[in-house]
Amino acid sequence: VVRLADEWFFSGSWHFDPQGYAGDFGSRYRALLARIFFQRENASLRHWKNKNLPGIFSAVIAPSASMLQKSAASRALGSLPHVIVPNPIDSDFWAPASQKRINRPKAADRAVRLGCGALNLPMDPRKGWDLFGSALKLLFATRPDCLSRVELFFFGGRTPPPLQINGLTVVNRGPLRPPEIVNFYSEVDVMVVPSRVEGFSNTAAEALACAVPVIAFDIGGVRE
Repeated sequence: VVRLADEWFFSGSWHFDPQGYAGDFGSRYRALLARIFFQRENASLRHWKNKNLPGIFSAVIAPSASMLQKSAASRALGSLPHVIVPNPIDSDFWAPASQKRINRPKAADRAVRLGCGALNLPMDPRKGWDLFGSALKLLFATRPDCLSRVELFFFGGRTPPPLQINGLTVVNRGPLRPPEIVNFYSEVDVMVVPSRVEGFSNTAAEALACAVPVIAFDIGGVRE
């Protein structure tokens, strides 16, 4: 049985199918996608998958309905039985942190803390950091009073992604271990998941398990 983490098993490339997503990104990202994440559409690789994978596997487990739909429509895995099993979340571990363990002001007039985090967030266009920046610019253009009342907390990289918004406070927590991520979720008021592509968003599920509301686009596994 094969369990899908991304679209590798039925795409003509790596991770996600360039034919399905390259057109959704701006032209400045397409070369990056081809080089790092998708490499290139590889006809021989797709042919090998279509020819051999149906004979190797007996069934497919997908983490979301959107991933199942794509897999079931593919030539490589479409003939196999499919079932959805969402990524499991340990709700004993991913739970609201004790107030004694987190650094969070109690003042009623404190700034609203927006959280965002992922590996390679500014470099991976699938994660939508540019869309998050555009949304913040739109917010501050229509509500300039919000600029002084919003703080952005980031984790996942040693340096925070660049944001061309003057005056926005950005707090970078850097790479975090899972227990530290639990504390991070409890530090913020809202977790933002601006991804363009998600088979299943562990970040969104973890944040919700920690009782933190999530703002995200209506796409892929995030919808579920």
